[in-house]
Amino acid sequence: MKAQERREERLGDTIFDDIRRLQGKALELLGKMESEGDYRGAIVAAREVRECLVSLNGLLTKAEGGSGGIAVRVEFVGGSPDIER
Repeated sequence: MKAQERREERLGDTIFDDIRRLQGKALELLGKMESEGDYRGAIVAAREVRECLVSLNGLLTKAEGGSGGIAVRVEFVGGSPDIER
């Protein structure tokens, strides 16, 4: 029983670390897209950052035995984006 719990804990830690790495990469891409003026790319990267946050919240909530939620707000900062419609 204890061995199974330890395996699950290690698996949870690995998944948590992987999501954090993906979040870091998405944040890097978000910065790059913004600096290059690629607003469509920035929107996609921002969505990926949001998904990472939602996934991390789910893992942490499950680990803590709760059922909390997270609110994510993405805000454009800078000039007006030229986005084709």
